Amino acid sequence: MDDEFEELRERYNKLKDQVEYVLQRYPSSRELDELLWWIVFKLFYPDLAKKFGECAKRGYIPMDVLKKVPRFETVSRIRRKFNEQGLYLPQNKEVLKRRRRFEEHWRRLMAEDRGDEDGY
Repeated sequence: MDDEFEELRERYNKLKDQVEYVLQRYPSSRELDELLWWIVFKLFYPDLAKKFGECAKRGYIPMDVLKKVPRFETVSRIRRKFNEQGLYLPQNKEVLKRRRRFEEHWRRLMAEDRGDEDGY
């Protein structure tokens, strides 16, 4: 099993490739960014995930461990980039609608901040 994980990590050594791998093979990860992050973390960083869990049980996670953990925001951003290209969209239409409303909300806020009216 360790050889399988090592081969997987070597083949998908960039976070973008890891996120895409998970989105392709685990469609439920398209619905919830927390699940997507968790699968990427457990699948591609099993040793770090184990160390993270051990540290968390003691109530303290050292900064050097935290710095090696893929950032949730980065995983989420990569997923959004794929979605912008029409790839790996959620199967649940409500999730898709909610994400689009959220995106429109942020575009309006950004437009107001810049003084634009159309949001672009």
